[in-house]
Amino acid sequence: MSNYLYWNKILEFVVQKNNKVDLTIFDEDYVYTKDNKSCSLDFVGFEIISKIDGTRTKEELISELSCKYNDSVGNVGDIVSRFLEKFVNEMDVKLFGREICEKINVFIREENTKYPKIVSIEITNTCNIKCLHCYGNYGALKKEMPTLDQIKSLFDELKALGVNGIEITGGECTTHPDFTEILRHAYKLNFASVCILTNGINLNDAQIELMKKNRSSTSIQIDLHSLDDDYVTWFTKRPNTTEKIKENIIKVKTAGIVLRVATIITRNNYSELPKIGEWLYEYEIRNWGISPVISLGRAQFKNDELILTLNDQVKLEEILEKLYRKYKNDIRFNSTKEHEGEVKNCGAIVNQAVIDSKGNLKMCTMDTGEYFGEPLGNVYKTAVKGIYDSNVEFLEAFAQLKSPNPSIKECKQCEHIRFCGGCILRGILKAKEIGDKCFWYKDVVSPVIKKQYPIDIA
Repeated sequence: MSNYLYWNKILEFVVQKNNKVDLTIFDEDYVYTKDNKSCSLDFVGFEIISKIDGTRTKEELISELSCKYNDSVGNVGDIVSRFLEKFVNEMDVKLFGREICEKINVFIREENTKYPKIVSIEITNTCNIKCLHCYGNYGALKKEMPTLDQIKSLFDELKALGVNGIEITGGECTTHPDFTEILRHAYKLNFASVCILTNGINLNDAQIELMKKNRSSTSIQIDLHSLDDDYVTWFTKRPNTTEKIKENIIKVKTAGIVLRVATIITRNNYSELPKIGEWLYEYEIRNWGISPVISLGRAQFKNDELILTLNDQVKLEEILEKLYRKYKNDIRFNSTKEHEGEVKNCGAIVNQAVIDSKGNLKMCTMDTGEYFGEPLGNVYKTAVKGIYDSNVEFLEAFAQLKSPNPSIKECKQCEHIRFCGGCILRGILKAKEIGDKCFWYKDVVSPVIKKQYPIDIA
């Protein structure tokens, strides 16, 4: 018996009014990043690729298309095989087969869908550590924590709106006393993707077992900033946590849950990356996110200790290049360079919404909620649908906004592009600082966006 075909990554199709289709490919955690591959398809290509969703064998796919287009099975089979071979090579995806018939990893939506497909929910602003780089100053704020009933109602609403994936985060999400029940309710609603972002310290065996039982829809990111507890103590202000974090990473990996390990780079740990890479390789951990500290939140007060110098960046690039060569077939790297900004727009608010612990809709995860005035809305006071329905003009403008990047004339000569390149939030924050010297804000950002995010430029 032939196996049912499915893709190794998540494919999201947006069907345009002219029958053209935009495709975006995601890793298992279903998060919009600048690294997402995308392309446009005609309708026939869309039909072939989107039908590979875990519910058809190759023979069934070919037979179905043969009947629809009144062509021979042999001819359609040749066309499909050639098309798939080219698609797999160009888009860096793989076809797998399994005996279970179950829809997986394919999502289709219409162009005019104005609600987000991924929502990140900060279920608390409390944290059990105080990382030096924290953009939100978590662990040092007045406690804000929605109730279990509020969160369950929000999840219900998001599911009804057609949201495909949710991220459960904080603060540190596991410090919420009802974290396990929150996770259980997310699984009950059958979201296609449930991603947990955690530092890994509080994870217990019961929670890992719950994730294991629902691993077909689960991914988890756990922070591992060093293998040296002295460094981790300095960076997080809490001693004796490193072994617990490593232990939980191994447990999650052993449970077969999709896992991504995240490492924040500072001046004091980038030289340790080869050792961390060896440890990940030893335990067959295949997804590693490496990001430098950004000068926001707590980090802006400790620049000399945290932010890489130009010399540090050169050394880091050399280390990363060696890691890529050594593990290119074994570890998938997601590294973020400070000034990479060729991406037009990261999808913030429009495709991927972020809700803070007060219920406010933020621009993105890096937004503290305090940089600007009133938020677009509060989901614990107004329905998510109502917030989006009443801000259509803003959302359409935001979806088309080009992020700051050196390829556009307004940013090409700007000395600050290393800070704000590729990021709308950092672009607006820098514009608040430098005023009318920011030509990107003056000339690229539309009036309706400026109304929501004013910076007092004349």
